[in-house]
Amino acid sequence: MEQTEKLEAIVTENQFVENRVQEKKRRSLKSLKERGIDILDLAMVPVTLGVFVSLGFLFAGLFGSAGVEGITSIIEKLI
Repeated sequence: MEQTEKLEAIVTENQFVENRVQEKKRRSLKSLKERGIDILDLAMVPVTLGVFVSLGFLFAGLFGSAGVEGITSIIEKLI
């Protein structure tokens, strides 16, 4: 014969504090692709800055000896 026992369920309230520490989010290529940013998009920024800096040095070399008055006269001629 099999004996069975009736057990009563007792519900008690536990009071405790749960502390969760979030991990730092790592930026990966997957998260960038989800945002719609490609590797070529990231490469365009330094290339564009490099072009503008080199153009700045080019114009500084061309107009450096002309002085400020010479630059204004050249800009007036262009306009």
